[in-house]
Amino acid sequence: MTTPNIDDLLLHLGDSPDNESVEAVTPRTLDVCGGTAFRLVLLLQLRKYKSRKKPTVDDAWTNWMESIATSGQIQQLELQIVDSFNDFLYEHRTTQDIHTVLWTSFPISDNSSRRLRVVDFLMDGDCPPTLLSHDVVMFSLEHLWRYGNASVEVPARYQAFCTPRVLHLVDLSAHLFYFGLLVSYVMHPPYEPTIFHVDGQLQRTGWREILLVILSASILCRSWNWSNIPTFILFSVFMLHLPTVPFAGGLGFDVLLFCFACHAFQFHFPAAPSPLLLFKRSLPFATFLARGFYHIIIPFILFFLPIFLLITTWLSIALSETFLSPSSMIPTPIQTRTTVLYLFFALVSVISCALFILVVRGGSLADTRGWDGYSAPIGHNARASFVKAVVAYASPHTFPAPFSLLQMIFIRIPSSLMRRQPAPQAEKLLWQLTVFPISMPLAIFFLVFPDQWLG
Repeated sequence: MTTPNIDDLLLHLGDSPDNESVEAVTPRTLDVCGGTAFRLVLLLQLRKYKSRKKPTVDDAWTNWMESIATSGQIQQLELQIVDSFNDFLYEHRTTQDIHTVLWTSFPISDNSSRRLRVVDFLMDGDCPPTLLSHDVVMFSLEHLWRYGNASVEVPARYQAFCTPRVLHLVDLSAHLFYFGLLVSYVMHPPYEPTIFHVDGQLQRTGWREILLVILSASILCRSWNWSNIPTFILFSVFMLHLPTVPFAGGLGFDVLLFCFACHAFQFHFPAAPSPLLLFKRSLPFATFLARGFYHIIIPFILFFLPIFLLITTWLSIALSETFLSPSSMIPTPIQTRTTVLYLFFALVSVISCALFILVVRGGSLADTRGWDGYSAPIGHNARASFVKAVVAYASPHTFPAPFSLLQMIFIRIPSSLMRRQPAPQAEKLLWQLTVFPISMPLAIFFLVFPDQWLG
């Protein structure tokens, strides 16, 4: 029997469905775990629509009354969501039962191939804080992050080496290698020759440039997010300069410096891949600082930004000469030195601002060891960031960079051209030949260090 679409059922349920109405539309073919997952997805989707509802009329009093009614409906839905999950937990449930509730997917509509799971609402924050902060939910996600899902069709000998956190480490290693190549390029870039030979242009495209293009393309083949914008800009710059490369002093090189500056701070954001996910309870602290910067520091920085730019520009001009450098080496371009100087002052400012935030707001924090140590809203956002990371690396055959480029070339593009779903066996074989051999040595990192240190 086909599971009914979520949106079609919401049209029949109305704005304020009671528990009996929700139970009546739940398919009888589903077991206890599947039925609980279906009810949660149904209620969470309705809550999402309610929370994003826009005013329908141009009348202040009517909009006010609608907002009051909507707030009451959202509160009622949140109570139903929490009660439905607590009813499921009333009896003993295994780890696999809880995993089934969180990860079972259902179709959203006839016009879309997208399917919804409870974890999709958890990672977007579109759920009651009580559900996201539930100990059972977080224990289940942390167990999946560390040990993987035993129910997926992956041989047991692969499980210990291909858990989500190991695949995240593979992806993070590729990003760090990509960033190291970018640092090498901006520090020692190629200079445009004054006299071109016949093959002079092709000689300028070396291994460093080729690897940058390959790695940036593989990163873009992963799921899209805002942190990929500098990578997309870098990839576009190299493509637009073919068959040459961005030379020092040109506009393309200045754009690469912007990408370099963005990547320099990107690994400190609470978003995967990030070193923060390697250590316990780093996400709440990073989220705490990020919210402090957004609400306290950024307005302060914008106020002093003009004079800050002027002073640093004058200082970089004064330090434009290179001292104590070997005469055989070509000096680093002035654009790179200026960017590094800006980054240095930015780093000093960031550290000072972080200390300021801790002094101003840290005194009221009694215990910072848990998810909610820096306040409940920060813990909510930190949990949502962790769920995003788990979802990103928890599929049976995840292809982190740079292997995502191989998946795009050998699996996705042929399937798209033939208008067919990707062949599971072909994807599984490619994964075993590429991702698994790299995951094995990196998995030793988590086997050597105890779990009480690592995330």
